[in-house]
Amino acid sequence: MKKIYLLALWSFFLVTLSPGRDLNSRSDKRSTHCILTETEIKETRRGPKQQDSTNIIVMKAAAGGMTDSGRHMVHTDSANTDQLYSENRTRAVKLHFLSPLTQHVGLAYEKSIRPGAAYEVELGVIGLGFNTREWYSLDDETNTSTGLYISLGYKLIRPPKAYVLQGKDAHILKGSYLKPQVLVSAYRNIQEEGEVPIGEVAEKTEQNILAGAIILSFGQQAVYDNTFLIDWSVGAGYGSDVDRIRNFHYGFITGINQTPFAFTARLKIGFLLK
Repeated sequence: MKKIYLLALWSFFLVTLSPGRDLNSRSDKRSTHCILTETEIKETRRGPKQQDSTNIIVMKAAAGGMTDSGRHMVHTDSANTDQLYSENRTRAVKLHFLSPLTQHVGLAYEKSIRPGAAYEVELGVIGLGFNTREWYSLDDETNTSTGLYISLGYKLIRPPKAYVLQGKDAHILKGSYLKPQVLVSAYRNIQEEGEVPIGEVAEKTEQNILAGAIILSFGQQAVYDNTFLIDWSVGAGYGSDVDRIRNFHYGFITGINQTPFAFTARLKIGFLLK
């Protein structure tokens, strides 16, 4: 009698601890046998040649299920719950990595508003860095500038849910995005002759320049270990300076022959904040 009791108890633990074949009620009104886990449903089907095939059904496709014990389970789309982002850092500071090579330094701050949306503010200090234009300029003139530019953008990010469905790591700030942005650049430009005879003073031309642009950028942002990120983007739109003097305005570039087109490109590296 004791052996029968121990055997029954052992069988109970095996059934309880092992993943059972459960009955899954799909949102398409079909019921199939499957294995329920926390984030997905593994469904096994018998093929025409008596071969089993396993399909992974994400929670979005499953309305509910019933376990072997008769307990009914209702599932939600876990990719849309706050739990997916609960440990994600939602703020970041970034450096426009190549900006010091063009006589300015660009810094950006990004904050997630909700999954799939964030705002980004970028401030550029014109006059810092290296004036590399002197290295490749074909004329004998030198340009130096001091001032600021600011960029305000709204990022429409591909939802992290898409990465979960593909079996990839997700982060609330990760993914491809579209970013409408407004840029304003205000600076003082000094242009002087690069070579003058000994004893003579170089002729200088000073100009106050105000330029603006409306640009739509496309980009991709990668997040590593919830700590480090790389963000690249390119954009095009409309823009010009008030007096139509220059093409290069640090935050963006206008078209050749003062056409009203504007272009921008960024490669940013940064760190995430708690």
